[in-house]
Amino acid sequence: MDFMGGLKADDFAGMERMSIDPQKVALAGVDALFTQFFIEGFFHADPHPGNFFVMKGDILCLHDSGMVGQLTKKQRQELLGCFISFVNQDIESYQRHFLHLASVNKQSDIEGFKKDIATLLSEFFYSPKHSSIAGSFFNLVNSGAQRGIRFPSDLVLFAKALITTEALGMALYPEFDFNSQFKPFVEKTYKAYLDPRKILKAVQSDVFDYVDFMTNLPHKVQELFDKIESGNFGVKIDTSDLLDIKQEFDKQNDVQLLIIILTILIVATGAFFYFEGRNVLFGLRLSTIGLLLTGIVLGWFIIKISKGSK
Repeated sequence: MDFMGGLKADDFAGMERMSIDPQKVALAGVDALFTQFFIEGFFHADPHPGNFFVMKGDILCLHDSGMVGQLTKKQRQELLGCFISFVNQDIESYQRHFLHLASVNKQSDIEGFKKDIATLLSEFFYSPKHSSIAGSFFNLVNSGAQRGIRFPSDLVLFAKALITTEALGMALYPEFDFNSQFKPFVEKTYKAYLDPRKILKAVQSDVFDYVDFMTNLPHKVQELFDKIESGNFGVKIDTSDLLDIKQEFDKQNDVQLLIIILTILIVATGAFFYFEGRNVLFGLRLSTIGLLLTGIVLGWFIIKISKGSK
C-alpha cells in the first residue's frame, strides 16, 4: 500500500486555498467511475465522498477498495443498451435489455415488472419533476425484487455505486447534474464499442474459432446424422427427410463461410478507411483493395444465394 494525502471531498475551504477546481474534480471522478462501470467492468463499489481524497492539480484519489464489483462484457453491453434506450426514450427496448440482465422463473411477474418500467420511465420522460437516471435504475432493481425477478449481486452493487457516484459529484460540486453528464458518456462509450480498431482486434482474436467451427461443422453434423441413422438418437425421425436436410445443410456451409469472409472484409475495409488509406500495396490503397475484395466476395455470395433458391 502507498500513503496518499489529500483533502476530504467536502473541504471546500481547503480546495480554495490549494486552487483546486471542485467542478473539474467532480467531472474527472464521475468520468473515471463511468469508465470503470461500462468499459473496464471492474469498479469501486462504494464510491461515497469519504472514500476519495482531493489532491493538488484537480486530482481525485480513490481509496478503500474493500468493496468492488465486476461486470461481464455481456452485462456491460446490456447496460449500455439499457441506457442508449433511455437516451432515445425507447421504453420497449429498455424493458428488453433490462430483463436480459435478470434471472426469472415461473413465479416471476414479468408483465408487472414491464409495467413498473413503463410507469417509472414515463414519469421520468414527461414529468417536470423526476429523479435522476441513477435513482431510476436503482428503483427498478428494487422493483424487480418485489416482482420475483432477481439480479446478479454485482449488478445490485452497480446500482448502488451509481447512486453513490451521483452523491460524490454533488458533494464535490453542489450544482453537479448527473443526468447531463451521463448521457454524453453513454454516447461516447457506444462509439468506443464501434471503433473499427476494436472490432478488427475482436475479429482477429476469434477468427481461428470461426475457422475451427466451420472446419469441424461438417464432421459434427455427420456424426449427428450417423447417430440418428443408427438409432442411437433419442428421437424417432424419418431419416429420408433428414438426408434431404443434410444435403441442403452441406450447400449452406459454403454460404456461411462466405458470410464470415465477407464480414471480415467489411470490418477490415472500415478500418482501412478509418486510417484514411495511408498504407498502399501494389500502388493501391488498402481501402481500395478492401472494397474490390468485398465486391468480389459479395458477388460470389449473391450467385450462391441465387443458385440455392432455385
